[in-house]
Amino acid sequence: MEIMVNGKACTLKEGATVTDALKALGAVPIYTAVEVDGRLVPKEDWDAMALKKDMRLEVVSFVGGG
Repeated sequence: MEIMVNGKACTLKEGATVTDALKALGAVPIYTAVEVDGRLVPKEDWDAMALKKDMRLEVVSFVGGG
């Protein structure tokens, strides 16, 4: 199935979860926030939230610097 991640098309298997999407992107969960269709998704819900075709994810990873 195809979803949009940060404005770009991304293909995932049917029934993929937010966690699956993050793994496919190589994101580090501890430093990541996810919004699905305009709603912030708490980390404790990532494993249970099944994604559907045409959903829109915004993934933000935080990095430190000086």
